[in-house]
Amino acid sequence: MANLNSTKIKSLQVQITKVEEEIKNYNLQLQNIHLDITTKQQQIKKYNEELKKLKTSNDIIISEHAILRYIERVMKIDMVKLSNEIMSDEFKKGITTLGNGTYPYKNHLLKVVDSVVVTVTVKDDITKTQPKAQLKKSQTKMKLYAQPHKKKRKNYFGELLEDYLDE
Repeated sequence: MANLNSTKIKSLQVQITKVEEEIKNYNLQLQNIHLDITTKQQQIKKYNEELKKLKTSNDIIISEHAILRYIERVMKIDMVKLSNEIMSDEFKKGITTLGNGTYPYKNHLLKVVDSVVVTVTVKDDITKTQPKAQLKKSQTKMKLYAQPHKKKRKNYFGELLEDYLDE
């Protein structure tokens, strides 16, 4: 009976030690979280100060929306035509199939995220703006899409990619 009690005592002591270690680990994690929160709060404070400076500045800011409307209304640029110049309907179908990535089109690159063209870059600026690995991945996707399939279709993407790679 005494032997059974000592075994039970030892088992409980081991369990207590394990739980105490878990509590120590949680406390360390909590300290790290508090540090992260403090750092984020300092960032927010810094951003708010910067925002306040910009808002109280006497400088007039022209919004991107105002610039867009100026281009459309004053310069008489047809936005639908401009949109089609950025990417054709045929190319949109290919991008829908391929998904996210950066794709060469005419003389520029289109970065697509979640079916939205988020930026356009001139092809000459490619080495400055895009990592080679990412470009290679997009080029590979374009090549795969452009490969002949059983059903014959226009090889628009393949030709586009070849033109791009030849330059």
